[in-house]
Amino acid sequence: MMYLCIQYYVPTKIHFGKGMISHLSELAESGKSVLMVYGGGSVIDTAKSIAAGTCYDGDVTGSDQASDVDLRSDLHLFCSQGTDNSRYGGYDQLSAYYDITHGVGLAILTPRWMKHILSPETAWKFGEYGREVWGISGEDDLAVGKETIRKTAEFFFDVLGLPKTLTEVGIGEEKLELMASNCAPRLANAFVPLTKEDVLAIFTHSDLED
Repeated sequence: MMYLCIQYYVPTKIHFGKGMISHLSELAESGKSVLMVYGGGSVIDTAKSIAAGTCYDGDVTGSDQASDVDLRSDLHLFCSQGTDNSRYGGYDQLSAYYDITHGVGLAILTPRWMKHILSPETAWKFGEYGREVWGISGEDDLAVGKETIRKTAEFFFDVLGLPKTLTEVGIGEEKLELMASNCAPRLANAFVPLTKEDVLAIFTHSDLED
């Protein structure tokens, strides 16, 4: 029998939250020729922001609303740690066929994905998210979960003013089935496994209110 013998050393320093870009100079020991950005959000967009920020003395994020920034941080960290990447699979297909930014694609799909997978079996996770991020009270996880999805959608669409539907960003029905077929195989082992039909339902779900 063969035994694998390795030494695995992965030191990690994380700067997370508002203003953490000010620590960028501390990473100089990693070299100045390569910009490496890793995270659960849009890595490409973040890298572009950092690059642009080197020639700009102002706030590269363009946001001076602390409550919004804090809420975005909590929302992103909780979702990326708490569930899986099944909502990203659909977004990746959108960006493969259409000129749509990372944040807009996720904003449109995430509440629909949440609504599609909310059930008595998954309600505990939505209940945890709603209480920790949105401060929703109540013992009924399913009820808290529904309010959590409503709050999430309200933040994306009413507070941030992001597009609410695929139609608003110029995406019609012609490629939806193809995109659903492409991403479904990667979602077989997701937090809630999704089929092609599930993904297509998420793409076409227009009503977030019921």
